[in-house]
Amino acid sequence: MRKLNTQDIFNFTKVMKAANLKEELQPFFSKSREIKEKADKKGIKVTEKDVKQIGIEVMLTIIEAAGNMGVEDKVYKFLSGPFEMDEKSIAGLSIDSLFENCEKMASENNLSVFFNRAVNLMKQK
Repeated sequence: MRKLNTQDIFNFTKVMKAANLKEELQPFFSKSREIKEKADKKGIKVTEKDVKQIGIEVMLTIIEAAGNMGVEDKVYKFLSGPFEMDEKSIAGLSIDSLFENCEKMASENNLSVFFNRAVNLMKQK
């Protein structure tokens, strides 16, 4: 597993466009901002558990959207980078392995920030 990088943000924006996810992901980003604001008011750090949970919820939303026409291959392409597998291998993963890899990616990256930046990048167009 590798950290998310620049190429991944572009692959992810392709998933978002194909699945029309921009609006569907907004509640997760609002929730993320709300958690951060509450933590800031209390003078504490946002917990890794909170960050990981939001990231996993976003990943599940993306996987659900993969059922839309033409989205599945884009999801495989996006996941192939951080999972360090080819797209065909991702398509053949067991459900348990897919979720384990998604959880690992969520724990090694701040997915909330990554997804939020991808949405902001799309807004600029």
